[in-house]
Amino acid sequence: MLSNILHHLSLIISQDLFLPPDHSPILLFPCGHTFCKICLKTFKQKSGRKCPFCRVKIESQAINISLQNLICTANNRTQDVQPIKVDKDKLEDEEKQTE
Repeated sequence: MLSNILHHLSLIISQDLFLPPDHSPILLFPCGHTFCKICLKTFKQKSGRKCPFCRVKIESQAINISLQNLICTANNRTQDVQPIKVDKDKLEDEEKQTE
């Protein structure tokens, strides 16, 4: 089962796992698709700032920390697991806006 999960978490472009530092998973906004750092950089040089999957314009991007931590843990690479930082003030502001 784990091998099945890891297979599905392989990169669409290079077929490697999202392991840092070169293949860190990068989450694209606004579409939400994730690609490895190197593959995304290569794709953007050839095709501009559009998602390789859905072709939506990339407005911003960030490391997908949750996915990266999951993959690193499953591959016994705990030295690469990063803490998830939460901005409490921002969370409180967002909670007030949804009330």
